[in-house]
Amino acid sequence: MSQVVFIPQNYPTTARHGGSKRTAQVIELLRSAVLTVRVVEPLSPIGSRSLRLLRGLWNEVRHGRLPLSPYRWFLATRLGAYLHGYNRLLSQYPDIRVVVLESLRDQYQFVLFAKDHGISVVCVPIALESSHGLLIPSRSGVIEWMRFRGMIDAAALCDAVFTISREELLLLRNMSITNAESLPYCPESSEWPRLLAIRTARIGRQKKHVLILGSAIHPPTLAGMRVLLEWLRPVFQSERIIVAGYGVQQLRNVDYPDAVQFHESISDEQLFELYASAKCTAIYQVQGDGALTRVIEALIAGVPVLGNPIALRSFIEVSGVRMFDSQEELLNLITMPYSDPPVPVRSEVPVHKFADCLRKLCDSEK
Repeated sequence: MSQVVFIPQNYPTTARHGGSKRTAQVIELLRSAVLTVRVVEPLSPIGSRSLRLLRGLWNEVRHGRLPLSPYRWFLATRLGAYLHGYNRLLSQYPDIRVVVLESLRDQYQFVLFAKDHGISVVCVPIALESSHGLLIPSRSGVIEWMRFRGMIDAAALCDAVFTISREELLLLRNMSITNAESLPYCPESSEWPRLLAIRTARIGRQKKHVLILGSAIHPPTLAGMRVLLEWLRPVFQSERIIVAGYGVQQLRNVDYPDAVQFHESISDEQLFELYASAKCTAIYQVQGDGALTRVIEALIAGVPVLGNPIALRSFIEVSGVRMFDSQEELLNLITMPYSDPPVPVRSEVPVHKFADCLRKLCDSEK
């Protein structure tokens, strides 16, 4: 039987964040598109560095590739670290036809392995932060450039790549990766009733606060929250500001008035109330990758979204979104009256492209 194996970046748990929500969307689309889908835990590297290198070099030579450059040695070491896990995956699922990867950052060397064994690969990257600090700075150096090159080379070898954002699709296309398509984020079916219930609860409700929501453990989100709070200082006396999400306590090192409230961890019930009584939600990012899942979720829930161009990437033309690029523009938007935006229309074209791609690969000769 044709079989699809999905290796997620975020193995399904009770955790709720942008990455886990994208994973849930992909799993739902996979199960609606093909008969058999196996979701496996992300594979881990095994062995010492020297053992990884020896395994990888032997694999390269065995398949007629001579690792003569530092880059090829680097790839051989990466592949050698995971060979045991990849071979075990093959023995566990001998009828694999297609493997869907969610992270080129962690598993780009799998594409080489899959091609050596006649397995098709589709990548649905959560974000191109896989560049390890080149697009979203965290580290730097030659190794990071080789990882970035490995990611791009792997994307080119994939049978198809479906990006979450339009901007990353353009990046890959501009790097001659013509097999790239867009698959925008849309909440899985089970999330819609909750979001639509918030929309209903907002009818006739007094809108009391500006909501700044996000995971502050992500550096671009934390930096953006700091900018928003500084830009909103002039309206602290007239507007109530609520900042909510993992890690927001890091922002308490600055003295803010009582009108600014921080909520470190919030339950689904608390999030429901925060959305139901929000005047709007504001987002700011200096850097960003992927696409912010909370933008489309807020719009489905009926909450207007204010954001700068980077934060609103892939959503700038969506009804209910207002864009600012300076403190003055933000303050003007904050004082405006708002009506709840219409429910976003889900485009079925990318979904059909994704499903058709999987079916064709499953039906093709191995």
